[in-house]
Amino acid sequence: MKKIAFLTAENLGDHILDEDLLENAMRSYEDVEFEYIPWDKKTDWASYDHVVIRTTWDYTSRAKKFLEVLESIENSGAKLYNPYSLVKWNHDKIYLRDLASKGVSIVDSLYFDEENFNEKVKGLGAERFVVKPRIGASSIGISFASPQELISSKSKYEKGLKYFAQPFLHEIHQGERSYFYFNNQFSYAIKKTPKEGDFRVQEEYGGVITIHKPKEEELSEAGRAVASVAEHNPLYLRVDAVVTDNGEWKLMELECIEPSMFFRVVPESASRFAKEIMRRIQA
Repeated sequence: MKKIAFLTAENLGDHILDEDLLENAMRSYEDVEFEYIPWDKKTDWASYDHVVIRTTWDYTSRAKKFLEVLESIENSGAKLYNPYSLVKWNHDKIYLRDLASKGVSIVDSLYFDEENFNEKVKGLGAERFVVKPRIGASSIGISFASPQELISSKSKYEKGLKYFAQPFLHEIHQGERSYFYFNNQFSYAIKKTPKEGDFRVQEEYGGVITIHKPKEEELSEAGRAVASVAEHNPLYLRVDAVVTDNGEWKLMELECIEPSMFFRVVPESASRFAKEIMRRIQA
């Protein structure tokens, strides 16, 4: 009998949940016990065979503590999914710089400690930028800035909480695509479209979620992002991207930590994920 801990948060706030579908799917397997445990609860992690990061959506405000807990889980002997090394790399969005160096097509991203920052801002030719925390989620803490405001505020953004900036892509109004990979294999995709007058695609802000049938060229681009972290042998990945008006696929985020899976949107998706969890723990 294998024991699994699914990591969650003590307070999930207004987040929309569908973990009950995963729980139901996992109950169909007789040779496993599982439970959801807040990631910051004092726990004997060595008593579990496997630990899967799921709905730990409050970790961004305590990222250092979160990483310490994950490291302790791995050191306990329990198998952690996704592994600590991948999570540590992925929790700070400066990882986008690494992906770009590996040939992944990303949304242009500027970090305030870059050389020639002002020239790069002007060179992108964007009318408006989105400024985001490097450690953050769910559109929390973001703001907008003109190129001039971005340059004049550079010293402010370099202090305290780390930020980065991206040109605002109006194509977000046509929907952000999310591609889900389990054990490095594509499983399904969705489209998240913001409500009229908004840019945020999350359901909590009125975003509409629908099934998306990706074209081969989309999967080719998403597959390049997945391949870039294959050495970590991830259990799951979510690749978020937009397609520009001129047909360019641009990665917005490679989510390796605690992505919403949108099980209720895609039939059998929870069962697929449960099957891949079992495949991993029985290997």
